[in-house]
Amino acid sequence: MTKVSIIIPTYNSEKFINRTIQSVIDQTYKDWELIIVDDLSKDKTREILNEWKKKDERIHLIFLDKNSGGPAHPKNVAISETHGKYIAYLDHDDEWMKDKLEKQINVLEKDPKIGFISCEADMLDKNGKLLYTTTTSIVPDSGVFPAILSTNFFTSNSSLVIPKKVIDEVGGRDENPEIGPSEDREYELRIAAAGYKFYVVHEVLIKYYSHDGSPYTRPYYSNSSLKYISYYKKYNLEYILYEDFVKEFIRLDDTQNSKKYCKLLISKKPYYIRYDLIYIFLLFGKLGMFFIRQILLLQSNILYFLGKKSKYEADQYATYFKKVTKKINKINVIITSTVKCSEKPVSYSKVRSVFTKEERLAQTIQTIESVRKYMPNAYITLIEIGQEYSENSKIEKLVDQYINLSKNKTIRFFVDGIFKGLGEAVGIIFAYKRIDKTYLNYIKLSGRYILNNNFKLENFTSEKPFSGKVYDEKTISTRLYYFKNQYLLDWKVKHIMSIPFLLLNRSIERVLYILIGGKNINPVDTLGVSGKIGVNGEIIEE
Repeated sequence: MTKVSIIIPTYNSEKFINRTIQSVIDQTYKDWELIIVDDLSKDKTREILNEWKKKDERIHLIFLDKNSGGPAHPKNVAISETHGKYIAYLDHDDEWMKDKLEKQINVLEKDPKIGFISCEADMLDKNGKLLYTTTTSIVPDSGVFPAILSTNFFTSNSSLVIPKKVIDEVGGRDENPEIGPSEDREYELRIAAAGYKFYVVHEVLIKYYSHDGSPYTRPYYSNSSLKYISYYKKYNLEYILYEDFVKEFIRLDDTQNSKKYCKLLISKKPYYIRYDLIYIFLLFGKLGMFFIRQILLLQSNILYFLGKKSKYEADQYATYFKKVTKKINKINVIITSTVKCSEKPVSYSKVRSVFTKEERLAQTIQTIESVRKYMPNAYITLIEIGQEYSENSKIEKLVDQYINLSKNKTIRFFVDGIFKGLGEAVGIIFAYKRIDKTYLNYIKLSGRYILNNNFKLENFTSEKPFSGKVYDEKTISTRLYYFKNQYLLDWKVKHIMSIPFLLLNRSIERVLYILIGGKNINPVDTLGVSGKIGVNGEIIEE
């Protein structure tokens, strides 16, 4: 069985097909077959291909009698004729370095879980002048699909090698004309969605030629991304789509759609100041669009001529990747510590529980340790709303983020008051702007409770916005509840709305249940927490 089947779709390739085929012949890895599918070329491409076939019996030719209008159909035709364990793609105008196949096949042979492998590229103009060298982001070991939603990890079609078994599983290229030149991206997303790993050899193994003078004028991935918009929404990454859409419609001089997606982008990421400015320009119609296009063109040209484009894009990808991998691999557990401290011995009350600082410190440490035990990958945020400890540095070392609000006089007023739940609500509102908002999921845990053996994170995952313990009297336990990233702002707003009710001495558990809405809460039977409640300090497990 041939190890590698190489596919080259061609169309009017007479000027560069010789160098492309020669780069295959020169490979140090020799166990290959080359399948070339010509898409009804009008120049001398077919005559050139026939001469190559005479020179090497590993070359197989397929001549289509009708032009398909894109590379997807020729690739699918070629796939049906392959015999290799791996499928390597090469565009008709690109070149491979001599050791390209050898280095990628060595990686694939060692790890059968890899679904596709790429490499770095020298990006050249049509005359062979180096424009820049790609710098691809590091591919994550887990959470590959959501990371790929935010980062295009492969440099070009010519960089890819894919195991044939993967293609058999996910099917061929999408020949939908609406996807057009984005069929590579669509295929990448489809393979990643199937759960396969992606690997990049961080060496320059291909030469990518741009025949329009600049490699930066290729269209964005709007159409193919639309096909996967549900995945973007699942991981709360729609803003990546909207950013692409804004750029795409500006490129197409489409003011109406540029405004539409710019507005959506601002709603998702309000700190994107440059898109606020773009939206203001778009309000001036064609004149505003003209200025935006000139500014973006100037930015692109500056990066292009300084050779910074690749580094700039890599930095952007790295930022996206950092956020995405955080969201996938971890959960942000927000511990709220709102208990009043005094010099008196510990006491429990339905209105206000009082502890000495030493007792409260011990409780907080136990809470943190229980989270580390049952959720070792969790990112822990401690919001100290009650009392500042003398051992602040000790607490800070135990958590990932320490938000100390205990010296804020406004918050202290509410914490020390008689209204149950009011101190925590005000503290959450004040702490919100400092909470890391890049995680996919969040758990709010009250500081004097610990997780126990009954805690199971999978019990809380649901399509509903919130998950928690719901009681017959239509209240939700505030000892522990779970919610998703897209409801983080809503979580803050609910606490703002709760303040008038709490000042009327209403229960925070009842108020939150009403404001969230029972239909938006996934009820769980067991929280998996332990703690002390009541006047006599009874130990409860919930």
